Amino acid sequence: MDSVTIKNRTFKFKIPNPWDGCAIFNMITTYDIPFGADIVVGIKSARRIMPPDELQIYLKLCLKYCYEQVSDKEIQVVDDDGGIGIIDATAPLLSGISTQFILFFIHWLQGEIS
Repeated sequence: MDSVTIKNRTFKFKIPNPWDGCAIFNMITTYDIPFGADIVVGIKSARRIMPPDELQIYLKLCLKYCYEQVSDKEIQVVDDDGGIGIIDATAPLLSGISTQFILFFIHWLQGEIS
């Protein structure tokens, strides 16, 4: 699954570059996966909750690989500088997109390892 539709908006996911992929992997192995994604994936977690400053860095890192499909254009959810690139971004929307991206990332990672 390389996309998700939330409230009639479609978001596509791309594979992160190797540096960012390593950083994302490090975050999900160091901290609890945010927003309950660990339950969906079936990972029992005994790690710690991600502090707010780390969570913000992590979300910006993940969301820069998420794009909203608007007509024939793909709009980056978070640009490379960390700014929000989509309209009407809310905490629930960004949480939903990032949770689905995390699931996409873990599925992609498992496919690459096996």
